Amino acid sequence: MTNPQWLDWAQRLQMIAQDGLSYDPRPFDKMRFDQVREIAA
Repeated sequence: MTNPQWLDWAQRLQMIAQDGLSYDPRPFDKMRFDQVREIAA
């Protein structure tokens, strides 16, 4: 059984946010990546 499209999007958003947070972003970027991660959770 395949995942629904929205679940794939949420997982991809979580990965993008985690990658962004891994590179010691500036405070504004960290806030944005945190928000994306929260929305995707």
